[in-house]
Amino acid sequence: MSIDTRVLYGYSFEKIWDEVKAFVQSADKETLEANLRYQDEESGGDTALHWACYRNAPLAVFLAIFGACSDKGVDIGSILSIVGRCGSMVLHCAAARCGDIEVVNMLTQAYPEAVQQKDGNGTTPLDQVRSQNCTGAKDAIVHHLEQVSLGVRW
Repeated sequence: MSIDTRVLYGYSFEKIWDEVKAFVQSADKETLEANLRYQDEESGGDTALHWACYRNAPLAVFLAIFGACSDKGVDIGSILSIVGRCGSMVLHCAAARCGDIEVVNMLTQAYPEAVQQKDGNGTTPLDQVRSQNCTGAKDAIVHHLEQVSLGVRW
Protein backbone atom coordinates (compact mmCIF):
# COMPACT_ATOMS: atom_id res chain seq x y z
CA MET A 1 0.00 0.00 0.00
CA SER A 2 1.20 3.54 -0.66
CA ILE A 3 -0.15 7.06 -0.50
CA ASP A 4 -1.45 7.48 -4.01
CA THR A 5 -2.01 11.19 -4.55
CA ARG A 6 -4.44 10.37 -7.34
CA VAL A 7 -6.72 8.99 -4.63
CA LEU A 8 -6.48 12.33 -2.87
CA TYR A 9 -7.94 14.01 -5.95
CA GLY A 10 -11.16 11.98 -5.69
CA TYR A 11 -14.37 13.14 -4.11
CA SER A 12 -14.57 10.78 -1.13
CA PHE A 13 -11.74 12.18 0.96
CA GLU A 14 -13.34 11.29 4.25
CA LYS A 15 -13.12 7.61 3.33
CA ILE A 16 -9.36 7.62 2.77
CA TRP A 17 -8.10 9.39 5.91
CA ASP A 18 -8.15 6.17 7.94
CA GLU A 19 -6.19 4.43 5.18
CA VAL A 20 -3.62 7.23 5.14
CA LYS A 21 -3.19 7.03 8.92
CA ALA A 22 -2.81 3.24 8.79
CA PHE A 23 -0.27 3.47 5.98
CA VAL A 24 1.99 6.03 7.66
CA GLN A 25 1.98 4.03 10.87
CA SER A 26 2.86 0.73 9.18
CA ALA A 27 5.31 1.92 6.50
CA ASP A 28 9.04 1.63 7.03
CA LYS A 29 11.16 4.82 6.98
CA GLU A 30 12.19 4.60 3.32
CA THR A 31 8.67 3.90 2.07
CA LEU A 32 7.15 6.64 4.22
CA GLU A 33 9.70 9.22 3.14
CA ALA A 34 9.46 8.27 -0.55
CA ASN A 35 5.67 8.59 -0.47
CA LEU A 36 5.72 11.92 1.35
CA ARG A 37 8.32 13.30 -1.09
CA TYR A 38 6.52 12.03 -4.19
CA GLN A 39 5.47 14.92 -6.41
CA ASP A 40 2.63 14.02 -8.73
CA GLU A 41 3.26 15.46 -12.20
CA GLU A 42 -0.47 15.52 -13.01
CA SER A 43 -1.03 17.95 -10.13
CA GLY A 44 1.88 20.21 -11.02
CA GLY A 45 4.25 18.67 -8.51
CA ASP A 46 2.15 18.71 -5.37
CA THR A 47 2.80 16.18 -2.62
CA ALA A 48 0.33 14.25 -0.49
CA LEU A 49 0.76 16.87 2.25
CA HIS A 50 -0.11 19.67 -0.19
CA TRP A 51 -3.33 17.81 -1.01
CA ALA A 52 -4.11 17.03 2.61
CA CYS A 53 -4.01 20.80 3.25
CA TYR A 54 -6.03 21.62 0.12
CA ARG A 55 -8.69 19.21 1.36
CA ASN A 56 -8.54 20.31 5.01
CA ALA A 57 -7.68 16.83 6.25
CA PRO A 58 -8.55 16.29 9.90
CA LEU A 59 -5.92 17.10 12.53
CA ALA A 60 -5.65 13.36 13.29
CA VAL A 61 -4.18 12.77 9.82
CA PHE A 62 -1.42 15.33 10.39
CA LEU A 63 -0.77 13.98 13.89
CA ALA A 64 -0.36 10.49 12.41
CA ILE A 65 1.98 11.69 9.65
CA PHE A 66 4.10 13.87 11.94
CA GLY A 67 4.17 11.17 14.63
CA ALA A 68 5.26 8.50 12.15
CA CYS A 69 7.97 10.78 10.78
CA SER A 70 9.25 11.47 14.27
CA ASP A 71 9.18 7.79 15.26
CA LYS A 72 10.95 6.69 12.08
CA GLY A 73 13.49 9.48 11.81
CA VAL A 74 12.04 11.15 8.71
CA ASP A 75 12.89 14.86 8.49
CA ILE A 76 9.43 16.39 8.16
CA GLY A 77 10.92 19.88 7.74
CA SER A 78 12.65 18.90 4.52
CA ILE A 79 9.39 17.45 3.23
CA LEU A 80 7.52 20.64 4.11
CA SER A 81 10.09 22.62 2.10
CA ILE A 82 9.07 20.90 -1.14
CA VAL A 83 7.65 23.36 -3.65
CA GLY A 84 4.57 22.23 -5.54
CA ARG A 85 2.41 23.84 -8.18
CA CYS A 86 2.47 27.60 -8.45
CA GLY A 87 5.57 27.57 -6.26
CA SER A 88 3.54 26.77 -3.16
CA MET A 89 4.80 25.00 -0.07
CA VAL A 90 2.50 23.01 2.19
CA LEU A 91 2.02 26.02 4.50
CA HIS A 92 0.77 28.12 1.55
CA CYS A 93 -1.91 25.48 0.95
CA ALA A 94 -2.99 25.37 4.59
CA ALA A 95 -3.13 29.16 4.75
CA ALA A 96 -5.07 29.47 1.49
CA ARG A 97 -7.73 27.10 2.84
CA CYS A 98 -7.96 28.80 6.26
CA GLY A 99 -7.54 25.34 7.72
CA ASP A 100 -7.14 24.15 11.28
CA ILE A 101 -4.96 26.46 13.40
CA GLU A 102 -3.45 23.37 15.05
CA VAL A 103 -2.28 22.11 11.65
CA VAL A 104 -0.82 25.52 10.80
CA ASN A 105 0.95 25.51 14.17
CA MET A 106 2.41 22.05 13.47
CA LEU A 107 3.61 23.16 10.04
CA THR A 108 5.29 26.31 11.35
CA GLN A 109 6.93 24.46 14.23
CA ALA A 110 8.38 21.88 11.85
CA TYR A 111 9.46 24.35 9.16
CA PRO A 112 9.17 27.98 10.34
CA GLU A 113 11.11 29.22 7.30
CA ALA A 114 8.01 28.61 5.17
CA VAL A 115 6.31 31.64 6.74
CA GLN A 116 8.64 33.96 4.81
CA GLN A 117 8.67 32.01 1.54
CA LYS A 118 6.93 33.46 -1.50
CA ASP A 119 5.09 31.28 -3.96
CA GLY A 120 5.15 31.67 -7.75
CA ASN A 121 2.80 34.65 -7.47
CA GLY A 122 5.06 36.40 -4.95
CA THR A 123 2.77 35.82 -1.98
CA THR A 124 3.66 34.48 1.45
CA PRO A 125 1.37 32.18 3.47
CA LEU A 126 0.34 35.26 5.48
CA ASP A 127 -0.61 37.06 2.26
CA GLN A 128 -2.56 33.95 1.23
CA VAL A 129 -4.68 33.78 4.37
CA ARG A 130 -5.28 37.54 4.46
CA SER A 131 -6.65 37.43 0.91
CA GLN A 132 -9.15 34.67 1.64
CA ASN A 133 -12.81 35.29 2.29
CA CYS A 134 -13.29 32.54 4.80
CA THR A 135 -14.61 32.06 8.27
CA GLY A 136 -13.38 30.00 11.13
CA ALA A 137 -9.71 30.09 11.97
CA LYS A 138 -8.69 32.97 9.68
CA ASP A 139 -8.01 35.51 12.44
CA ALA A 140 -6.15 32.97 14.56
CA ILE A 141 -4.04 31.89 11.58
CA VAL A 142 -3.22 35.50 10.67
CA HIS A 143 -2.17 36.21 14.25
CA HIS A 144 -0.11 33.02 14.45
CA LEU A 145 1.71 33.64 11.15
CA GLU A 146 2.41 37.25 12.13
CA GLN A 147 3.96 36.07 15.39
CA VAL A 148 6.06 33.38 13.70
CA SER A 149 7.27 35.89 11.10
CA LEU A 150 8.46 38.07 13.99
CA GLY A 151 10.37 35.15 15.47
CA VAL A 152 7.91 34.29 18.24
CA ARG A 153 7.90 30.52 18.84
CA TRP A 154 4.74 28.69 19.87
